[in-house]
Amino acid sequence: MATPIPKNAASFTFGEIAAACSGQLRGAAPAGEAHGVTSDSRALQPGELYVALKGEHHDGHAFLAHARQLPNGTFPSRRGSTGTPAVAR
Repeated sequence: MATPIPKNAASFTFGEIAAACSGQLRGAAPAGEAHGVTSDSRALQPGELYVALKGEHHDGHAFLAHARQLPNGTFPSRRGSTGTPAVAR
């Protein structure tokens, strides 16, 4: 398992997230914000940005359903997720 992103309070607007990954917003306003970033869906807190990473043994996209259950989550994903604040590429 890859080392997860350490607990942090990084803040980004949804527009900044979309621009950083050359994506587009789906179901989120550009001014909306995420506070904190994690790549471990088990550690995800409401309002944090979940980064779904694909590794040799696991694909973080498989855990998007769990992450979507939290209110105000943000999910940059190459696959996207209609109706959820998400950035899709």
